[in-house]
Amino acid sequence: MEQGGERVEVFDIITEDDVPASLKYKHSITFEDYNSDVYGILNSIAVVSPNEFYVTKYKPYAMAPHTPELSLVDRFIKAFNNYGFFKRTHVLYCSWNGKL
Repeated sequence: MEQGGERVEVFDIITEDDVPASLKYKHSITFEDYNSDVYGILNSIAVVSPNEFYVTKYKPYAMAPHTPELSLVDRFIKAFNNYGFFKRTHVLYCSWNGKL
């Protein structure tokens, strides 16, 4: 795995008398195959089940270093969409087979 990128850390919640007391690290979920699409722009997470979750993208385009070389016009359009007047959130559904 190259340095950087998006990841989700997974923990078990340890309770004492039905009150959350600490966290126990389980594993990480990385987005190595999708860094060119989501690098630096994933945000909130909503867990559906132990092997499923939704995550939001707060910008429509990935951040450097995973952005391809763009023409001046394409860079302007990207900047306008990332920082301009269009406030959209995209939601991604993620699942895995439990084998990491």
